[in-house]
Amino acid sequence: MDAHKNIYYTKDKNNLNYLFLLKLGCIIIAAIIMSGFYKTQALASSSMKYYDYASKKDISYTGKQVKVNYNGRKISKDENPGIIVNGIALGSYKDIFANSSVDAKCVYNKEAATVTISNSDTSIVLTINSKTALVNGKKVNMSVAPIKIKYRSNNVAKILVPSRFVAENLGYKYTWYSGTSTVDIEGSLLWLSYNGGTRFAYTGATAQTSIDGRVVSLGN
Repeated sequence: MDAHKNIYYTKDKNNLNYLFLLKLGCIIIAAIIMSGFYKTQALASSSMKYYDYASKKDISYTGKQVKVNYNGRKISKDENPGIIVNGIALGSYKDIFANSSVDAKCVYNKEAATVTISNSDTSIVLTINSKTALVNGKKVNMSVAPIKIKYRSNNVAKILVPSRFVAENLGYKYTWYSGTSTVDIEGSLLWLSYNGGTRFAYTGATAQTSIDGRVVSLGN
């Protein structure tokens, strides 16, 4: 009798172990399925819609939304972020190069579909939807073309340009941080102080002063 009891006890124990493992397996499978579901939902919720003027279609963009800093200060707009096209970061030429501390001279020619971005040394002419740029009058091929889009969230139209190409040709240092989808553009810093007080980095516009055609220094 004791032998039979041991056999039944062993069978019951094995059955309990089997049921436990079966339940555990079901829980793990359910967790994996739910994890994939929530990841899909997260991607969907972070997608951005914009209208592409070239294709005349609405695009659901689920890639990285690019932020841009200049000398450590944010200059891009959260409501109109840059995007990644074929591995290249594109950003609004107005937000990054015109209406910021970079303060480059920018001219948009609607009829010719061109944007000219320049400083004292360099002139860059970009044509929307063309990979060929003019840098100081010379043709240069780019990896991606500038595009014109309209953000559906606020119906704001922007012309996005290859930010690295423009920044480096203007003479700035350009760094891409993939982990945070952030571009850092760095230029030379001008250190100032008031009445001998604390020095600070000035990142605004600068200019030269000349008298009778001769450049003069207004420093000490």
